Amino acid sequence: MSQNGVIIDTLGDEGQFTLNGFITTPTLTSSGYLFAHNLYFHNDNFLTRYPHLNTAYSTPVVGPDETIYFGGYVGEVGAMKPDGTPKWEMEFETTTTSSSKYVSSRTGEIISVKPIITRNNALYIGGEAGNLYKLELDEVDEVPPSSRLDYENEKLHDLYDFDTFMNKDSWSFQTGDWVKAIAVDKEGNSYVGNESGKIYALSPDGTKKWEVELDSHDIVYDIVISPKQSLYVLSKHSGI
Repeated sequence: MSQNGVIIDTLGDEGQFTLNGFITTPTLTSSGYLFAHNLYFHNDNFLTRYPHLNTAYSTPVVGPDETIYFGGYVGEVGAMKPDGTPKWEMEFETTTTSSSKYVSSRTGEIISVKPIITRNNALYIGGEAGNLYKLELDEVDEVPPSSRLDYENEKLHDLYDFDTFMNKDSWSFQTGDWVKAIAVDKEGNSYVGNESGKIYALSPDGTKKWEVELDSHDIVYDIVISPKQSLYVLSKHSGI
């Protein structure tokens, strides 16, 4: 659409790409690549849909090198090149069970919040089981990956286990309920709000600094930090 709200172009006929609509917000890179709920476009052209690493409810974020990051349905984070080529998958507390040679299933907490990437290339993301994760992205390339395999044991893409990266720089913190909002200040302190109305302030190494509880059963929707380091919180019942 133009800045005046006029439709310039439409990609695909109705129902061509999705039967259930678009759940997450489309994400555009600086080179003109568009990610629209697991569909990859460049300018006016549809590129691909990679079926093995998808977002469910997590709106993606774009890194400095145009890598697209998003949370998945069974406790994983995907890193994709803007053309739809997979870079890697990171598993967080995911369990895989097999009932036969060809049938297996994975379970894990749904990662539905939008990730945040800081200027120091750290990724923050949270899950519906209450976990907040911090991952130093620069450390990923320093560790040899395993492989995500298909049913014929052919490699799909690189696979990492978050436990491999657990240290003072990459960590997890349990908030007690569904993570709904994340913010990080210029000092590297993180602030996370959950569905129970609690807000936690964490130091760069994941140590809790303080916590505040809003009205009972209030839900934190968003957290914003002002240039003067004031914290603004949007909640379901209390507003701002």
